[in-house]
Amino acid sequence: MGSADAVEAARLVLALRTCEDQAAVYARLAQLGPVHVMPWKAVVVSDYTLCRRVLLDRRCEVLDASWRDRLTPGWRANPSLVAFHSSLLTTNPPRHAPLRGSLTAGLSPGQVTAMRPAVTAAVEGCLDDLAGVVAREGEADLVSVLSERLPGEMLCAWMGLPAHDAPHLIRLARRWSVACELGPTPAQLADADRAYAGLRDYLLPHLLHRSHTPGEDALSQWLAPAPDGGGLDPAEAVTHAALMFLGAKDLTALITSAAHTLLTDASLAGRLREDPAAAVTTAEELARQRPPIAVLTRVATAGMRLGDVSVEAGRIVHTLLQPANCGGPPAGTALAFGAGAHYCPGASLTRLCLRTLLPHLARRVPDLSLAAAPSTVEGVVFPRLRSLLVGAAAVRQRRVGRGQASVRELGVAPK
Repeated sequence: MGSADAVEAARLVLALRTCEDQAAVYARLAQLGPVHVMPWKAVVVSDYTLCRRVLLDRRCEVLDASWRDRLTPGWRANPSLVAFHSSLLTTNPPRHAPLRGSLTAGLSPGQVTAMRPAVTAAVEGCLDDLAGVVAREGEADLVSVLSERLPGEMLCAWMGLPAHDAPHLIRLARRWSVACELGPTPAQLADADRAYAGLRDYLLPHLLHRSHTPGEDALSQWLAPAPDGGGLDPAEAVTHAALMFLGAKDLTALITSAAHTLLTDASLAGRLREDPAAAVTTAEELARQRPPIAVLTRVATAGMRLGDVSVEAGRIVHTLLQPANCGGPPAGTALAFGAGAHYCPGASLTRLCLRTLLPHLARRVPDLSLAAAPSTVEGVVFPRLRSLLVGAAAVRQRRVGRGQASVRELGVAPK
């Protein structure tokens, strides 16, 4: 890569925080080359094969607490960061495997399938409320009524928590997630600290109660001693319960993206009404094109080559999943939920929710329309639309925002 291209690549990466069209930035980065070395020495990868290699290579580890201790002294003054770096997402071997085994208790295929009635009821309730708000007020923010609420209610059902507490928990998790973005400010970290404290203070009494009076919910299963010595103590369970609500942010972004697609692509909505089973492939394609976590970061523990770039030990490597996935990965191998040992532990719940929602939402689409162009995407690691206003189809305003996906783009041919 020439010096001019390297400068442009760095500017593009920095622009992701404030630009209005992240997809265009990612496309230009991919045009400039598969690997870019930033002036601050981090490596940015946008090629599918190389991203997958980084995520699968054992020489590439997550940025754990020991890495923070070496590189960013004083970080433990922020409880939001301490909690995040005590979680499965930022744990390397040998601790990672037993921790993952404890966390995924309650997520067997049979247990996830048993969640379907609760998820279906939550979907129908949210969509009924969305229609009610539109009927009363003329328009509604689909993000607040559906996208944020539905993942929270699903997680509350899975954990045995009151469904009416879901909005509060989701709001706290969203504020906490800012600590995981690239370069949060001191003010943002202070707010993330307060948000995590709110999650901890809510969850700990429930976990202490389950430790004495276990039930059939996920929290009880986490606390149950395992034959191999596994199981989480209440403090670990608090962190990982909060982590699952943090993960709900990813599903919120997927739901909003799916809703925008159905509202702007009548052919795809019609296909889902005629063939609800098409929700399986449609959900996978939506997640491939708009991965809920857009950047996964690793640190190289040994020297390696990525394309034409030599990566030294200790170098940070950022994998950009959206351009990687759009580069044509083989069927069924997209990086929507990561890859390797740190593959998203909640992927099965996310798939259940999205596959359940799509046919129900498609049946409601003829009565709804976009009331305004979508808001600008916020966040780089966790990209999301802050709002998506919808109104009644009878007062349709044909203002379609950027990012519209066609049936062909989604890989679902009309019947």
